[in-house]
Amino acid sequence: MFERVVGLCIAAGLVGGEAFSIDAISIKADVDKKKRAHGDQPIDWPMPEEASHAVRENLEALDAARRDEESGGGDGSGSGNSGGGKPPKEISLTDPQAAWVARKGVDPFFVYDANYLIDNKFGIILDADGTRANRSDEMAIAETMVDRVERRFDLKPERLAGDTAYGAAKLLKWLWDQGITPHVPVWDKSARADAWLAATLHHATTLGRGC
Repeated sequence: MFERVVGLCIAAGLVGGEAFSIDAISIKADVDKKKRAHGDQPIDWPMPEEASHAVRENLEALDAARRDEESGGGDGSGSGNSGGGKPPKEISLTDPQAAWVARKGVDPFFVYDANYLIDNKFGIILDADGTRANRSDEMAIAETMVDRVERRFDLKPERLAGDTAYGAAKLLKWLWDQGITPHVPVWDKSARADAWLAATLHHATTLGRGC
């Protein structure tokens, strides 16, 4: 149904296809935040036969995502659990895939991300997908949605706009390799030894493509 509606919008001339934007909004997970455990400590999960259906389903999804990452596979949906890096600060005991978010001035809560790829002509949403709320998943799903829109609707933008969450060198390079000009603030990593890569990409983006 979603693809049918997008197709009708394209047929009606409501989609320009030249400039896209990408963004994610937070969706609060429907869990009791008091039922949580520290991510850097072992969790005494109940036996499979004792756990609720929701917990079993989430743990199976986490195990499947980990196997995919170890084998280099996966379906490219970007909605699995991200491997590597630091363990999460808190894990929900009823929904382990939900991410713990603590922001200044706001009570911490468990959350997911709803990611949208939008055509800039009239703000038509061309693709949407849900992921865990972290930057790695946001960047991975950005590539997935751009590829999927091209495959489904034969649309490939000349420009892609996004906020700082999409300003990592890896994604900027991927966009550049695809012939897509990124209108994205670059992460400021000037104090790091590998900062030259981000600086080089930023220079190439601003001068080579006239951003």
